[in-house]
Amino acid sequence: MGQVWPDLKMLPVDNKAKEELDWVVRLVSEIRSVRTTMNVPPSVKVQLLYNGADANTVQKLKTHESSLLQLARLSTIKERGLDNDSVVQILVDETTLFLAVGEVIDVTKEKARLLKEIEKVSGEVTKIKAKLSNEKFMERAPDHVIEEQRVRLSEAEQSRRKLEGAVGRLGS
Repeated sequence: MGQVWPDLKMLPVDNKAKEELDWVVRLVSEIRSVRTTMNVPPSVKVQLLYNGADANTVQKLKTHESSLLQLARLSTIKERGLDNDSVVQILVDETTLFLAVGEVIDVTKEKARLLKEIEKVSGEVTKIKAKLSNEKFMERAPDHVIEEQRVRLSEAEQSRRKLEGAVGRLGS
């Protein structure tokens, strides 16, 4: 316990392994993000499907299958058949993967919910833009209030883009 902690800077770095694990982390993050956006309950496991993936991607999926199943709450990882329409598209690097959410959520209701949320956020964006384009507001408001409105506008636009992406995924 009294020893100095070893200096690990001198150890070699395996860049290929690092890139592969970065890919796994991005995939798990994207799956979790989609699950949250689509209101898929955390306790429910869904299938991850792939279609036309290159050999490198298939190898990564097989190598890290057990980790992916646990970290992303997946039931299986398998090649996608042409008959499954209730999927959400996930893009990681150049690879397109699919989450089979149709068995877990009502896709039509979820799409309607997302469209309603987009409408709400779009109204907020319009309101903030009107405020920022109002000359009297810009002249009288303190700088910190104007900056706060710009931050709110940026966040609302980012939220709208995310929701629009979710609707686009459902439509695919």
